[in-house]
Amino acid sequence: MKKILFHVGLILIAASAFGTGVSKDANFNDRILICLQPDLALERISSVNGAPVTGIEAVDALLSLREVESMEQYVPGSTMDDMDGDVILANIYRLRFKNTRTDLSQLISDFSKNESILYAEPEAINRLYYTPNDPHYGQQWFLPKVGANDAWDIWDISGGIAPGNINIVLASVDSGVQYTHPDLWPSVWVNQAEVPAAIFSDVDTDSDGRVTSSEIMAYISDYNGVGGITLQDALHSSSPFMNGLDDDDWDATPSTFIDDLFGWDPSGATEGNDPDNDPITYPGLDDHGTHVAGLLGASTDNAVGISSAIFNGSIMSVKCTSDESELGFIYDGYPGMLYAAKAGADIINLSWGGDGGGDSNQSIINVCYNTYGALIVAAAGNDNTSDPHYPSAFTNVISVAATGSGDSKAGFSNYGTTVDISAPGVNMRSTVYTAGGSYISYDGTSMASPLVASCFGLLKSANPEASNEWLIENMLSTADPIDDINPNYVGLLGAGRINVHNAIAHTLFPLLSYDSYSLQMINDNEDGQLSPGEEARMRVNLFNAPSWVDAEEVTGILRSTSEYVTISDSTGSFGNIINGNVGVNFLDRFQFSIAADGPSGAYPFSLEVIANDASHRYTITLEFSVEASIWQANFPVSSGVIKDGNAVVDLDGDGNKEIIFGASDSLIHAIQVDGTELAGFPVTVGDKIESTPAVGDVDNDGDLEILIGSKDKNLYLIQHDGSAEVIYTASNYLFASTTLYDLDDDGDLEVIAPGYGNELIVVHHDGSNYAGFPLILEGHMNKGAAVGDMNGDGNLNIIVGTWGEKLHAFKLDGTEVAGFPVTVPDKIKSAPTLVDLDGSDDGQLEIVFGCDDNRLHVYSSTGESVWSYSTPGQNVQSDPAVCDMDGDGDLEVAFGGVDRGIYVLDHTGTLLDGFPVFTNGAISGSPAIGDVDGDGEAEVFIGSTDQLLYGLHLDGTLVTGFPVTNSNPVQGSPSIADFDGDNDLEIIIGTDVNLAVVDLNSTGDLAMYWPTHRGNLHRTGTLPTTVSANQSNALPEHYSLFANFPNPFNPATQISFEIPTAGDVNLQVLDIRGRQVEVLLNTHVSAGMHTLEWAGSDRGKPASAGIYFYRLTTQDGNLVRKMTLLR
Repeated sequence: MKKILFHVGLILIAASAFGTGVSKDANFNDRILICLQPDLALERISSVNGAPVTGIEAVDALLSLREVESMEQYVPGSTMDDMDGDVILANIYRLRFKNTRTDLSQLISDFSKNESILYAEPEAINRLYYTPNDPHYGQQWFLPKVGANDAWDIWDISGGIAPGNINIVLASVDSGVQYTHPDLWPSVWVNQAEVPAAIFSDVDTDSDGRVTSSEIMAYISDYNGVGGITLQDALHSSSPFMNGLDDDDWDATPSTFIDDLFGWDPSGATEGNDPDNDPITYPGLDDHGTHVAGLLGASTDNAVGISSAIFNGSIMSVKCTSDESELGFIYDGYPGMLYAAKAGADIINLSWGGDGGGDSNQSIINVCYNTYGALIVAAAGNDNTSDPHYPSAFTNVISVAATGSGDSKAGFSNYGTTVDISAPGVNMRSTVYTAGGSYISYDGTSMASPLVASCFGLLKSANPEASNEWLIENMLSTADPIDDINPNYVGLLGAGRINVHNAIAHTLFPLLSYDSYSLQMINDNEDGQLSPGEEARMRVNLFNAPSWVDAEEVTGILRSTSEYVTISDSTGSFGNIINGNVGVNFLDRFQFSIAADGPSGAYPFSLEVIANDASHRYTITLEFSVEASIWQANFPVSSGVIKDGNAVVDLDGDGNKEIIFGASDSLIHAIQVDGTELAGFPVTVGDKIESTPAVGDVDNDGDLEILIGSKDKNLYLIQHDGSAEVIYTASNYLFASTTLYDLDDDGDLEVIAPGYGNELIVVHHDGSNYAGFPLILEGHMNKGAAVGDMNGDGNLNIIVGTWGEKLHAFKLDGTEVAGFPVTVPDKIKSAPTLVDLDGSDDGQLEIVFGCDDNRLHVYSSTGESVWSYSTPGQNVQSDPAVCDMDGDGDLEVAFGGVDRGIYVLDHTGTLLDGFPVFTNGAISGSPAIGDVDGDGEAEVFIGSTDQLLYGLHLDGTLVTGFPVTNSNPVQGSPSIADFDGDNDLEIIIGTDVNLAVVDLNSTGDLAMYWPTHRGNLHRTGTLPTTVSANQSNALPEHYSLFANFPNPFNPATQISFEIPTAGDVNLQVLDIRGRQVEVLLNTHVSAGMHTLEWAGSDRGKPASAGIYFYRLTTQDGNLVRKMTLLR
C-alpha cells in the first residue's frame, strides 16, 4: 500500500457553505464523496492557496480545477483495517466546493475517471422522521401490542430475575440524548475502558467488574457548579473521570476519541470540525434523539415515567448534528454509526434517512455489521411512498415501517419490498427534555424503529450467544401477519408487525391455537347438525405453529359460560403435537349438551390447554364457539328480496319436496333439500316478483304447475321442468298472489289475478279470459283474492279489496253479490280471508281483512260490518290467518301490523291474553299457524323487519328457540311443512337476502290450521274441511283407511284414517271415472286417528248422486274405499 505524507493543514468548514448545502433534494449540492484506491493511504492533507493538496498530482490538479475548498475524512476514527471489499472506510473523503454546484453529475464523472480514485458519488441528505402530536395524548399502548408485556412474563421478575441485560448496548445514532433525564440516566452506557484505572475499584461499589451509571452518580460531585448532580458532572474537566486520554484507543489514534465515557459527538458544538465527548442535547435544540432513546431503553420498573421493551439495557448516545445545525437534519450519521459499532454497540438505531444512498454508506454499514457485529435498525421513512429510502434500504439493515393501533399502515409510513418489518409508530409516548414536560407522544417511523431495536435487545438478552442472522430470522419469522388488514400493501410491510414475545417464546414453548372442532351426535334429529336439545361428543383440533417447540402430553379442560350448556365430560387428552402439525383428542372426546330451550346461534366455549413438563410448563386458554342451529342444513340460500310467501311441494313428483318462491332478483326458484335448484330452475322473468306462487295441476294432466305474476306485468305458467310461458299480460304490475280454482267445473283450474292496474283478471290456464272478466275496478290491487261459496247458495264468489276503499264480492258472471261493493274507511292492502268466523253453520261465510285505517275488519256475506279491531297505530297490511287455534271449535284470527305488533283475536274480535306481542320492526307478512309441538294448541309464526322470526304460543309466550335471528329484515310470509321428509316440521321464510329454513325437531300437526300463505297452495284464502284426531294415547301400528259413516249418505259423511307416525297425508275424493272431485286434506298430520267430513261438494258446488271413491296417500302408499252419495 502506498503511503503519502504531506504537511498538515487544517481545513475548516464555513458555516455559510454548510447552510447553503442543505436542500429538500436527496443529496447535497455543494459536496461529493470520493474513495481512494485501496493501495493508497493519505496520512496528511495540506492546504495551498486555500485548496487541499494530497500529493497525488492528478488528484490535486482536479481538486484545484474543480474549485474544491476542503477535503476531509468522511468517517473520522476509521482505520485502514475497516474494509468492505476494495472499499477502505479511512479512504473515503468528503470534497466541499466553494459554491453550490449545478454540475454535480459532471464533477462525479470527472473524479470517477481519475486512476487514483475508486469511485465518486453524491453525499446523501439525511432527515429525522417524526411528527409531533398532542403532547398529552396516548400512553404506551404499543408495548403490549408488540408482545413486550407477555415476553417479560417469561422472566421470574418477582423472583428477582429481570428481563433484558444491562450488557446489551443500544446506540441512538441521532441528534443527541439528554442522558440526564430521570428516566434515562440509570440506563446510560458507560465505556468501561474510559473509567480511569486509579478509581475503577472505588467506583465499582458492588465489585462486579463493571461500572454503571448509577455507580458514577454515587461517586461524583457537582463539578460543573450548576447545582445538583447529574451524569454531565462526570464529563466536566475537573471530574476524576476526565484524564484527557483516549484510554481504549481502539482506532490506534490516541487523540481521536478522548474521554468518550458515555458516547460521542462527532458533530460537535459548531458546524466546524470540533467533535467532543459529550453527546447531550439541550432545550432549544432537537429532542428527537432523546425521544428515540426513551423508546430504545428507558429504565423500566423503576416507578419513574415510561418503560421500554428491553426492560433492562444500556443506551449509547452518538450525537450526529451540531448545536448550530438546522433542526431536523443528521450530518454525521454514518461516521456516528461506525463509532457506535467500534465502541461495542450491539444494536444501532437509525431514525433518519433520505432518498440518497451511495456505495460509501453501504460499505460503512457492511463494516459495522460484518466486522463489528452490530445489528442495524432504521426507519423506513415518512413519505408514504415505496421509493427506496436510505439507510433503511441498504443491505444489512432492518427497515421498519410504521403501523397504528389496529395494525393498519400509518398514513405517513413508507412501504415497499425493502421493508423488513412493521411496528407501532403512532402516538408513541417517550422521553423529551425535562424542562419541556419530560414525556410526549410523537408519530413516525422514527418511533417505530427504536421500538424494534429495543425488541431485538430483549431477544438478544434471552439468546446472548446468538448471531445477528439468527436474531433477524427469528424476529421476522414470528411477526404477526398484517397483510389481511392492509390489502393494498400485501408484501410491502415486511414480515408483519413485530411480536417480541413470539420471537423469544417460540424457542421455549409451543404455540397452540384453536383450529376446528367436529361433533358426533348422540341424539341427533337426523339433520346432521347440532340443535338445541341435543347432545354430542366433540373432538377439538389444535394447531402447533411451525418453528415453535413441540407440545408434549397435551391435555385440555373444556368450559362454557352459557347457561344452556351442560358439559358431562370436560377433559381430553391430545398426546404430543409436533410443531407445524394438528393434534386432536381422538380417543378422549369431550361431551356436552345444549338445553332444549337454548337459542339458535354460537355458544361460547373455552379450552384450558396444558403441555410440557414443569421446567417449561405451557398453559393457554383458547376461546371458540360451537354453532347450535335450528336452521335446516344447507340453508339459508341466497336470493333477492323475498316479500311474500313460498310453496313447499313435490313439484316434479320424485317424492322429495321443493320450495318455490319468487324474489326481487327476477327469478323463480325451486330449491331442493340440499340447497340446490331443481333442474330447469331458476326461471328468469322480466322484473322483480313480490307475490306468493300458487301451485296446482291447472290443466289436469297429472303434473303440477306454478302460477305467478311479476312487475313486468306478465302472468307466468311454469311447468315442473322449468319451462315457462306468459299466459296473460296485464296493463300494469302483478304484485298480488294468484288464486287457483276450478270455477267452471271442467277439471281444469282457472287463475284469478288482481292487478295493480285496477284489473281483476280471471283466465283459463291457456290465458283466455273467463266469461265476464277482466273487470276494471276503482283502485289498485296488490293483494290476492279469496274464493268460496260466500252465502251458501251453491255458487262460488270472488272477493277482493282495492286501494279505492272498496270491498268487492263477485259472482262468476262478473256481477256483484247483493250488498256489494262495500265502501270501507281507507285503502285495502290486505288480502281478504273467507271463513265461517261466527261458527253459526248457516252456510254464510265472513270476510276478514286489514285496512289502512289501522283496523282489522270483519264483514258479513251481505256486506254488513260485523266487528273491527283497532290497532294502536299504523296500517294493517298483513293478510289475516284464521283457524281454530285452541281446539275449542271457534276460530281465531292472527295478523301482524305495521305498528310492529303481532295480534291474535278470538272470533268476536277480543284480543287473546298475552297479545299483542310487539317486535322492533314493521310486519307486513302473513302468519303461518300450526300445532308444531303436538300439544293440541296452535303456534303462530311471523317475521319482522327487526331481522327476527317469531314463534308464539297462544298465551303470547315465545316458542322454545324463538325468536330466531336472521341478519336481514324478514318481510316474507312463512310456511310450515315437513320439507325434508324426516317427519319433523320446518318453518320456511324469505328474508331480504335469502331463503331460510328452521328445523323445529318436532312432529306436530298442520291439519285444519293455516300452514302457508292464504291457507293452501291454491291461495284461496279459505280453511280446509274439518278434521279431528283420536285422543287415544295408543298409537296405531299400521296405516288404515276406514269405511265412511254414514254410507250411503246425504248430505255429508265422515271419513276416518289412522297413521302410525306423523307425516304428509293427501286425502281426496274421486268420481267413478277417477277424476278428482275434491281434495279433503293435503298437509302434515300427527300420528293417530283422524276424522274429517265430506259435505258432498264438487269444487264448491253440490256433487251429483252416485258412486265415489276416497283415496288416502301416505309415505306407505295408497289406500282406497268406495262410498255412495244419495240425492
